[in-house]
Amino acid sequence: MSKLFELYVFQRLKVLFPAPEAITYHDRHKGKTETDILIRAADKQCVVDCKYKPRYGNSSPSLEDKRQLAGYTRQKSVYDKLSKPYCEVIRGLIIYSHQNTKDLFEIDSLFETSIDEYVDFYKLGISLPELPLT
Repeated sequence: MSKLFELYVFQRLKVLFPAPEAITYHDRHKGKTETDILIRAADKQCVVDCKYKPRYGNSSPSLEDKRQLAGYTRQKSVYDKLSKPYCEVIRGLIIYSHQNTKDLFEIDSLFETSIDEYVDFYKLGISLPELPLT
């Protein structure tokens, strides 16, 4: 289910950022790591980690998930793909499933909810489509 959720988030972000190469999926990096999604749009650059964990709507992401995202945002190959100088902080965004959110999210809502004591780390809940009961 987590892979399906990643693909759903990727598709939703492609709608928000339609320019070619503005969104990339499963970029490979040195050290045999893969980021879920990179947003490369000029003023919204970040690493997106998708988590199919609805509990994040009521709590902070787990320490393990925050550390994973922190690792991605500090890799030189990520800096290179985003064309950022090593002295800048790269934003991290955890997108999680949460049915009690509005159906559509917008570019301006990506970085509204910060995560704990982390610099430029955010979380965003998105709802998944539901089939009508018959």
